[in-house]
Amino acid sequence: MSRDDAARLRDISRAIDRIDTYLASDTIRSEVVYDAVRMRLVEIGEAVARLSPTVTDHAPQIPWRDIAAMRNHLVHQYFDTAFDIIEATVTREISPLRHVVDELQKRLGAD
Repeated sequence: MSRDDAARLRDISRAIDRIDTYLASDTIRSEVVYDAVRMRLVEIGEAVARLSPTVTDHAPQIPWRDIAAMRNHLVHQYFDTAFDIIEATVTREISPLRHVVDELQKRLGAD
């Protein structure tokens, strides 16, 4: 069954919500939180990789390809993932992504 862009945006939004929940319960330095956050970043990357260009073209400021590439790295080179990159991603990149995803969801609802 194929998922549409609206479903993929919801997936991203839910994964971000879960990351926020994990970080509210403990620090990213907690092994369990770190592992959980990495898994949600994989989910975000998977959903982003499958968004249509008609959606992503509305937000060129988001590094969509980099997000998908991070997913690939987390899945295939999990043993070579720098903690600092994950920490920077969740502290600097998740909030702007959330904002854009919210805007894109509104746009899709209006179309």
